Amino acid sequence: MRRVRVVGVGSALGDDAAGVLAVRAARAELERLGVDVREVGAGAHLLDLLEGPDVVIVVDAVWVQGMEPGEIVRVEAGPHGLPAELRTSLSSHGVGVSEAVALASAMPDPPRVILLGVALAEGRGGVRPSARVLGSVPELAARVLAEAAALSRG
Repeated sequence: MRRVRVVGVGSALGDDAAGVLAVRAARAELERLGVDVREVGAGAHLLDLLEGPDVVIVVDAVWVQGMEPGEIVRVEAGPHGLPAELRTSLSSHGVGVSEAVALASAMPDPPRVILLGVALAEGRGGVRPSARVLGSVPELAARVLAEAAALSRG
C-alpha cells in the first residue's frame, strides 16, 4: 500500500481558502482510508510535508490564465516541478507551492506530487470566498477523495 498524504494549502480568507475547505470536507473519509491529512497556511510550509510519503496530493487555489473562477484543475508535477503557467498560494513570501514542489524534485527520493486546484478570481481577496469558488469546493473535495482512494489502493 502506498503512503499517501493530502495537504490543503491556503489562508482562511477569500478564494485562497478553497484548498483548505476542500480538505476539511474530505478529512474524515481520507483518514478512514489511512491517508495522512495536513493543512498549511502557505506553500513555504509545504516542503517538509513533501518528504516521506510515496504520493502527495496538494489541494490549493490556483490562478491559470484563461480558466474561469471555480474551475477545477489536476496537474501532476514533472521532474522540474509544476508548470510555470500555474500560479498557486497567493503568498508574498516568495516560496509558494510551485517553488516547494520544484525544490522537492531535487530530493534523493522525491514523492509523486499531484496538484488538485480550483481557479480563483484574479486578485480576489476579502473575507469570504466568492460564490463560484465556494460552489466548487464539494466537487474538489470529491476529486481529492477519489484520487487518494485510487492511489492508496495501488
